[in-house]
Amino acid sequence: MAPSQAHLFLFLLLLPFAYSNPNAVGQTPIMGWSGYNAFMQNSGHCDTAGAAGYNEKTFVESMDVLVSTGLRELGYVYLNADDCWIAENRTADGKLTYDTSRFPHGMAWLADQAHSRNLKLGLYAAASKETCRQYPGSQGYEDVDAATFVEWGSDFVKLDSCGGVLASGNESWQIQYGKWSKALNSSDRQIVFPVAGQYTGAPVPRSTPLQNGRRIVERYHGRMNT
Repeated sequence: MAPSQAHLFLFLLLLPFAYSNPNAVGQTPIMGWSGYNAFMQNSGHCDTAGAAGYNEKTFVESMDVLVSTGLRELGYVYLNADDCWIAENRTADGKLTYDTSRFPHGMAWLADQAHSRNLKLGLYAAASKETCRQYPGSQGYEDVDAATFVEWGSDFVKLDSCGGVLASGNESWQIQYGKWSKALNSSDRQIVFPVAGQYTGAPVPRSTPLQNGRRIVERYHGRMNT
C-alpha cells in the first residue's frame, strides 16, 4: 500500500456556515485530506521521526489518491497543510515562507499541483505570535500573510491561536480574527476561512460573521473507527 493510501485521513471539517457570510463560500461541508495527525500526532515536534512523511511528496501522492479513488467527485477536494509547513524564520522583508526540506518546490507550486487536478490547497496560520510547534505566527502580520497566501493560490486558511493566548485588552480574538477575515475577503480569491476557538482566552462562538466554519472537536484523528 502506498504511503499516501496508508495515511489517507479524510475529514468532514467544521460546520458549514449557518447564515450569509462576507465571501459566500463554505456553504456546504468542507471535505478533504489533512496529513497532520497521521504524521504529527503525539510527535511533540516537527523534526521527530514520525513526521518524516509530512512533505510535498506525500501531498502530491494524496492528491492522486483523491482523484483515482473517485473521492474528488464526491466532494473531497481540499488538501490542507497544517502546522510544520512554515520555515523557522520569516524572510528579510517579513513574509512567511515554507520549510524547504519538506516543501522544496514551495506552496505556490503545491497549489498549482492541486489546481491541475481540480483540487484545492489549504494552509494553516496562527493568530498568535507562534504556531503550536513554535514557528512564526501571524499576530501583527495579518495583512502581509493573507496577501502571501493569496499570491500562492491558497483556497483555504485554517486559523487558530495555538501558540499562546492572544494579547489582552484590545487585541481580542474578534480583532485578531477580524483582521484575517477582512484581508482575505478583500482579495480577488474566494478563500474558505474556518477558525479554531481554542486558546483564545475567551470562547469563540461556533458561528460569527468572520468565518466560514469552525473546528468543533478538540482534535483530529488519523483513523476512523467503523
